[in-house]
Amino acid sequence: MQVRKPRTIYNNEQLQALQRKFKENQYLSLPERAKLANSLGIDQTQARRPTPQCSFSVDFAMRKPRTIYSSHQLGELEKAFRGSKYLALQDRSQLAEQLGLTQTQARL
Repeated sequence: MQVRKPRTIYNNEQLQALQRKFKENQYLSLPERAKLANSLGIDQTQARRPTPQCSFSVDFAMRKPRTIYSSHQLGELEKAFRGSKYLALQDRSQLAEQLGLTQTQARL
């Protein structure tokens, strides 16, 4: 099992300098990267474009909430899909109506 390296935490000065530099030029040459890393007191592998801090939380917040199925709904869905991996649209529509789900939710 591969052990992940800990996340790099930049101070405000380092973060602003990295953002400024990568805004000017998204792709740095090796000498440019080495110079930038040296000036910021980080190693070359850390002198890369910083990811937006809030991108994950924004994407996560925009996702629809996970559908929670009752044990009855889950049992009926499993029974229906045990016979056939793919249900016809009419069968799926009928199953969804019986279980009080949308057609999109009537899948496993």
